[in-house]
Amino acid sequence: MRSLYLRIWVTVVVALALFALVAGWLFQRQLDEQRSRAEGAARERVAAWGDLIERSLPGALASPAEQASAINEWSGRLRMPMAIDDAQGQRIASSDSFARRTADQPGFMARMQAIPLDDGRTLWVPRPGALRQQGAGRQG
Repeated sequence: MRSLYLRIWVTVVVALALFALVAGWLFQRQLDEQRSRAEGAARERVAAWGDLIERSLPGALASPAEQASAINEWSGRLRMPMAIDDAQGQRIASSDSFARRTADQPGFMARMQAIPLDDGRTLWVPRPGALRQQGAGRQG
């Protein structure tokens, strides 16, 4: 009798352990799939922002003051730091929030994404979720 009880108990424990392992693996797979979909959608959204902003920015031959004004305006509208570099990689203009964060936060540029514009310039915007992650770790 004792042996049968022990076999049933071990069988139930093994079945539960197997169920937990399979369920955990399926859950992790689902999370990875959702994460990759969300990251793809965010990349597409950022590329679309870049396209929209590029169409509204003054051309590459416009004065740095005009370009700085446009970058500051878009930065304020979208509430995110932005900068623009010329085709040679020299900074033309940056928003106030971009300059402040670059000075105050080491590694800030690692959280930025470069969007190449058709005229050779590069628009810098935060990577999707980068500012939200940074804000979650900060208090007050």
